[in-house]
Amino acid sequence: MILEIIVGGMAAAPASYFYLHDHSMKPAPQREGKVLCDFHAHPSKKNKLDDIVDMLGSPGLVGLTAKYLDKSGDDILLYEEAVDIARIKKDPAFTEITPGKLARYKRGYFARTQEVKADVFHLLALGWEGEYLQHKDYSSIEEAVKDIHDRKGIAVFNHPFFVARGGLLVQFANDEEKEKIKRGYSVVDEVELHNAFCINLVPFVAWANKANKLAEELVVGYKHHGMAASDCHRELRQVKIVGNYLKQNVIDDRGMEGITAAIKASQFERYGTHAFGPYVSRWSWMKGVVGDVVAALR
Repeated sequence: MILEIIVGGMAAAPASYFYLHDHSMKPAPQREGKVLCDFHAHPSKKNKLDDIVDMLGSPGLVGLTAKYLDKSGDDILLYEEAVDIARIKKDPAFTEITPGKLARYKRGYFARTQEVKADVFHLLALGWEGEYLQHKDYSSIEEAVKDIHDRKGIAVFNHPFFVARGGLLVQFANDEEKEKIKRGYSVVDEVELHNAFCINLVPFVAWANKANKLAEELVVGYKHHGMAASDCHRELRQVKIVGNYLKQNVIDDRGMEGITAAIKASQFERYGTHAFGPYVSRWSWMKGVVGDVVAALR
């Protein structure tokens, strides 16, 4: 019996490994004259400094996304903290393109972005003026978008059908919320159609890429081109595996203003679909969620 258990465990181990490491999480392909922009990501400032520096300087752009200013986002790397890393500021390869909003370092870029909660939904703010948006919970999508627009920013609807009804519990939208989503599509500047964190964790129980599928299906008939983001949760390898290709000269010459104008004009190409991914691996997803839980309990 003991031998059977040992043999069974040895046989199960490779299967478990491949189940958990189901996606390679390779960086998105580089394209001549284009920059892969992953605007919605939450890398942690508690990672090793060398790893953070390498991530910031790697090809592509990462949005260092503040997480609606609650305590679960305390360890998230913010734009200002990235700019203040001493070895970056002293490096001739660093330059701030748009002060307070967008910087370039070596082959990479990083931007100030913020995720805000509107009712049970999440929106991404880009290019706004002034301090971080102070509301922890807007009463509606419309209220949040108005505040972002009043600050001269643009609003992206993050993972529309994957909603947050309280704490760390995230669920699919119900019928009432689906009506709010339809109205939300009409007022936001863009919609995130592919979120790499919406993975199929457990068959028929936690099959979250359904949220991406629903977001893609609903966008037909709306003005939106559709965006993609890693929604990185602390694990640096998740950054820049998906995103949106923008022209490099638009970013270099016009900075954050060029980025927001290109998004509003649908002048970008999405890299990521619900059917083909890429997605974060199950193992990486679980490590990121554990980090969220620990942060929320502090």
